Amino acid sequence: MAKTFLEKRLRRAHRRNQAIYQNLAAFTFDVIGRSVSVDGLYEREQLEFLRMSLFSRLSKRRVCLDIGANIGNHAVFFSDFFEQVIAFEPNPRTFQLLRLNAELANNIKALNIGASDKTQRLQAHIDATNAGAARVMLEGGPNNTSSASPVFELVDIDSYLSGIERMTVDFIKIDVEGHESAAFRGMKTLLSQGNAVVCLELLAKSSPEQAGDAIAQL
Repeated sequence: MAKTFLEKRLRRAHRRNQAIYQNLAAFTFDVIGRSVSVDGLYEREQLEFLRMSLFSRLSKRRVCLDIGANIGNHAVFFSDFFEQVIAFEPNPRTFQLLRLNAELANNIKALNIGASDKTQRLQAHIDATNAGAARVMLEGGPNNTSSASPVFELVDIDSYLSGIERMTVDFIKIDVEGHESAAFRGMKTLLSQGNAVVCLELLAKSSPEQAGDAIAQL
């Protein structure tokens, strides 16, 4: 009985969400995948808050940077409000889904790189049940990685943008799981221009010093 009840509720949720949201490709047993299946979007309330409270107030909505894009849940949502969305995702496996979901909009550019303070390659730790919690492991630290750990390609955003003419960034979403300070150091020029609104996710309870350092960069 319980299984039948849950199946019926899930089917109703799917019918409701299908009429509103894009049909994203996701990892079946992942935190984000489960949320998309039930709610239509991961972090739906936060995204709807941005839509109602921020995006309508931006005087210009040219370029959005989605740094730590994961499977593209946020990037696809942002694509309705900005002329172009550049989605950065360094996890090679997750990037395959990002690239597929980016095809849902004609203004998303998906890049298999992450943000840091310089061009470098770092091993990463992957959470088997939460791809969004993947994080780079700093050189010389207690990383607990193995030879099977993926390697993330990282760049500084300022260098990447310097090779693109006539691009003005109006919004930045950043979710880099503890690598915030390095990511901000790599976009000092961009931030100094004062055009972009920054939406930042921080795990302040688990890493208060990183939270403070990242905020100080703004």
